[in-house]
Amino acid sequence: MEGSTCPICDGETSPFFFRAAVPTLLNSLCKSLASAQEIPKGDLDYRLCKECGFLYNRAFNKALVPYDSNYELNATLSSRYHTHLSSILERCRHLAGTPARVLEIGCGQGLFLEHLARHLPLDFGIGFDPAWRGVPLKDPRLTLYQLQFNQSTVPKLPGPPGLVVSRHLLEHLPDPVGFLKELKALLPTPWRILLETPNADFTLAHHNAHELYYEHCSLFSQRALHTALHAAGFQSIQVQPAFGEEYLVAEGHAETSEDQSSPFPPLQFTPEQAGELQTTVEGWQRFIAERGRDGGIAVWGAAGKGATFTQLTDPDRTLIHCLIDINPVKSGSFVAGTGHRILLPEEAFTTSLATIVVVNENYLPEITTMSRSHGFTGSVVGIKALDA
Repeated sequence: MEGSTCPICDGETSPFFFRAAVPTLLNSLCKSLASAQEIPKGDLDYRLCKECGFLYNRAFNKALVPYDSNYELNATLSSRYHTHLSSILERCRHLAGTPARVLEIGCGQGLFLEHLARHLPLDFGIGFDPAWRGVPLKDPRLTLYQLQFNQSTVPKLPGPPGLVVSRHLLEHLPDPVGFLKELKALLPTPWRILLETPNADFTLAHHNAHELYYEHCSLFSQRALHTALHAAGFQSIQVQPAFGEEYLVAEGHAETSEDQSSPFPPLQFTPEQAGELQTTVEGWQRFIAERGRDGGIAVWGAAGKGATFTQLTDPDRTLIHCLIDINPVKSGSFVAGTGHRILLPEEAFTTSLATIVVVNENYLPEITTMSRSHGFTGSVVGIKALDA
């Protein structure tokens, strides 16, 4: 991703955010402190396009991010997230036709395909992901492969898909337009596409520096995602915020027809606003330093946001007691980079905690309720309040 020209629209870009030697794989399961601290490091050198708002890491090296079965990311244990999944399901129902023939690229362990199979009349669902652990799904209509989807794996499709789904993959790709163009060339039309990816407009509006980490080398504004799909040849493009505006969901048609795309969204942010991220980080650091002296402090959320927050506020592991996560697969492991311990709620609440910081405000009400149900009487604080 070298160069100062936007990979999406060829527009002019400006330096936006830099951090040296950050861990490159935050969702890798680290079973020891040593393995957490030995995670490879790389630089963040984000540039922001002045034309479309695409935010990309110019220093990204995909060799430092080996996605395999040790990669763990699962938000489906949250009731708040299930509400979001239901809205995505309805979009798929509208796009897929009956019976649905679904291809998911970046399927993880197949949880979303299972969700679709429970609620849609399905002909087949097939998923590709190098991070799949090889555990077959019970539904005979669903098939997963521990492979990337490309020209060599197209023959594994049982038939032409009517809907291609790719959720939270695009932000990991250094050449997202190239990926979309290849996808369009590989599959016979007609078919529809549904994409979901973090919303860079939201990240920048809230100064969420903890959402800028190495795995996410390509972050899209609403305008940039529309531009990428258009550049790849898709039509009838619609891009909308979702999940409290934290994500973007895009739809498009691969076939040649009358284009009914929505207008290109306006650009919302400029490179001059980069300094606001650093001001926010300094506020977080003051908060953690003060609360860390007063008593035990934990961070709730041990995926990319939580791991990055701990890097920014407690790199030496002296202030934050632990990270809390409801995913049992992560229990007892260590945060990549800093080595903070990850505990389940019932484990964390046996320790002396006074403050819990919630790094994703979408989950704040749910986490507050869960904390009180465990008898926790201390402060449960959303990240927005830290630099107030």
